[in-house]
Amino acid sequence: MAFKDLTLEQRIVAVHVDCMKHKDFCILGGVTQIGKVIVGTSVPTAATNGEDVYYNPDFITSMTRKQLRYLVGHENMHKALHHCTEYMEASKKYPREMAQAADYVVNWQLESMDTGVEKFLERPTEIPPLVNKKYADMSILEVLRDLLKNPPPQQQPQQPMD
Repeated sequence: MAFKDLTLEQRIVAVHVDCMKHKDFCILGGVTQIGKVIVGTSVPTAATNGEDVYYNPDFITSMTRKQLRYLVGHENMHKALHHCTEYMEASKKYPREMAQAADYVVNWQLESMDTGVEKFLERPTEIPPLVNKKYADMSILEVLRDLLKNPPPQQQPQQPMD
């Protein structure tokens, strides 16, 4: 059966299996098995609470398999790095900046892992992920400090992926 013919839930399972079978992304395989996967409209795009992952069907329906791998990897990297549980105080104080810092860290790590000639991931296009070489190999708190010290120029309102 073609990927496009699978239900959204089946696509996510297929991407979990893709990660488990990949020589570099297999490190996220176990993390994908923690918590529930919920496809519904409770979030505008995708999000995790550190255990469960939520995907909005309108956001993921048109994604290619590689784009969905990026998104699934993104959410599960947040889980693996404990972004939702270890930084609660900073998240309460600086919610927007912490979400951005976490996304910069996660996206850089994902893209750094994707070193093969044939890319495993592809950036989603509907809402482009936050990626900046400036934050290469920085921790979430280092990125947060920089964002607070040097706020990025105001752009078009854009929802982060989480």
